Amino acid sequence: MLSISSAIIQNIITLREKELASLAYFYCDFREEDKQSRRNLLTSILFQLSAQSNLGRDILSRLYSTHANGALMPNGGVLTKCLKEMLTISA
Repeated sequence: MLSISSAIIQNIITLREKELASLAYFYCDFREEDKQSRRNLLTSILFQLSAQSNLGRDILSRLYSTHANGALMPNGGVLTKCLKEMLTISA
């Protein structure tokens, strides 16, 4: 028997397979310093979402280009704006 959270995840995976939803994971473990970083959360979600659509890939590519092809690190506000843009195209 599936738990409620497992059933929800299965439903989202089914929608994702039909290209009706996007899905990204970020496991929070506060014993690991990497899991406490806003930047790591945002970049993980952005990479996962960009892998699921050409438009998402274009958004992330544009972010990369505007930051000297990865030589400059975007701040949290820029990453948040990028995430909002990706979520808007997914809606």
